[in-house]
Amino acid sequence: MESTLEKSLYQRRKGERGAALWTALISSILLLGAGSALILTTSMSATNSVDSIAETQAYYAAECGLQESLNVLRGNVASPTFTFSTAADTSGGNVSGDSTTYSRLSKWLSYGNTSGFPDRVTLTANYTSLNGLAYSVRVTNPDPETTAQPGEAPKTDNFVKPNPPVLQPTPAWHQWHCGHCSWDYSHHPYCNHKHCTNPQGTGRATVDDTRLVVQSTGYGPKGSVKQMEMMVKHTPFDYNDAAAAITMVGPADNSAPITLNMTQDGDKQFTGKDLYAGSTTQIASFGFTSSGAQTTASNFIQTMHDSGKPVADTKTLLLDGTNTPPWLATADDARAMLAELQLNAINMGRYYTSSSPPANGTYGDDTHPYFTFVDGNFTIPSGQKGGGLLVVTGTLEMQKDARWDGLILVMGDDLSGNAAKYKLTQNGHGKVYGAMIIAPFHRTATVGSPFLGPSFDTSAGGHDAEFKYDSGEVRDAIYTLPPRVVGVHEGLTIVPAI
Repeated sequence: MESTLEKSLYQRRKGERGAALWTALISSILLLGAGSALILTTSMSATNSVDSIAETQAYYAAECGLQESLNVLRGNVASPTFTFSTAADTSGGNVSGDSTTYSRLSKWLSYGNTSGFPDRVTLTANYTSLNGLAYSVRVTNPDPETTAQPGEAPKTDNFVKPNPPVLQPTPAWHQWHCGHCSWDYSHHPYCNHKHCTNPQGTGRATVDDTRLVVQSTGYGPKGSVKQMEMMVKHTPFDYNDAAAAITMVGPADNSAPITLNMTQDGDKQFTGKDLYAGSTTQIASFGFTSSGAQTTASNFIQTMHDSGKPVADTKTLLLDGTNTPPWLATADDARAMLAELQLNAINMGRYYTSSSPPANGTYGDDTHPYFTFVDGNFTIPSGQKGGGLLVVTGTLEMQKDARWDGLILVMGDDLSGNAAKYKLTQNGHGKVYGAMIIAPFHRTATVGSPFLGPSFDTSAGGHDAEFKYDSGEVRDAIYTLPPRVVGVHEGLTIVPAI
């Protein structure tokens, strides 16, 4: 009976023979597929990780290119001397014999330091494109100038070619001035900018490229490439378009009146007529930020010798939004500007105080301009000369026969809160060739606090004082400051020309 039952069960389940084998096989296939997927994912992750490292290294190489270029742009190179205004020119930026059609700063950067790679500066030993780091840079001027070839007249300038060649007037909007415009390039074949030579007629004009774009390409392992771009401004601020030789900045409502006191026996000793060679620009002698201050000054000037002849025409000017530098638009803007100048001075080792002023002979001259920042009062002693950019936050006193060539900023207040001001003493022949700005304000005041009343006083020593505008001295003064980086980002916004 039991045997029959067993046979019956066997017969009913005979069709299930091999099911366990198939179940085992299917499970094995599923497990094998999952394992393969896991292995593939892990392998791809490892590959991506390696590629990510290579891309990161290429990024760091591009950053290195920007930093090395900035080091050059800031003049931190011994030889040859770096000139910002010509850095974007192939002749100014590249070493002699470099046939590259754009500036790559090869005068200072070591291109081709690894055999077989003349187009880049290598950063690692035994460099190859698959193993190592390198970079290359391109420097351009984002504000291109009209160019002309030797023997050609300018292509788009609004001038009529004179015959015979004559000296052309300097447009007031120029960033630089024409010392000689003959329209004949044959005597200076290397000049390729507009129609100017330098004031001596011995070479190209000092065309001021105020901005430069530096494009850096970083090369990493496994052929990885990253590109970065940096905009560099020649100076932290501009004053190429000064509206007056002496600018007195106070509150727009004249709620803090100006102090203007001068004595002068000679004619046109306070003048905005540009002394820079070849320039025909003439700006106002005095500029003011309120109509009340302008009226006060105009009335006072009329009481001077021979009905105001010591002050040349245009005697006064009311400044507005079109001719006021943005860093003087409000006292807050001026505070930010002064703080930046102070930081630059500290970094450059040119920061001084009333109790520790710069020694005589250490603040430059006409041919060697320096940046000098004095936090507090400062006196230029009798007979001493200085040159460059001078910033004084307290009282600036010039004594007999003292002279300054450049730009003077009397801004803010001293450590005791006394408004910055200017005075000439000792009945001496004080001279300023360049420009001066007097803009007092409380540096620690709350946001929105206005300017204070500016003070300019030469009554104790100004019978033969001279204050004359010179755009060249102003430009050289501003150029004592380091270039300023205004933006850095990955990728290129300006596509290089092929």
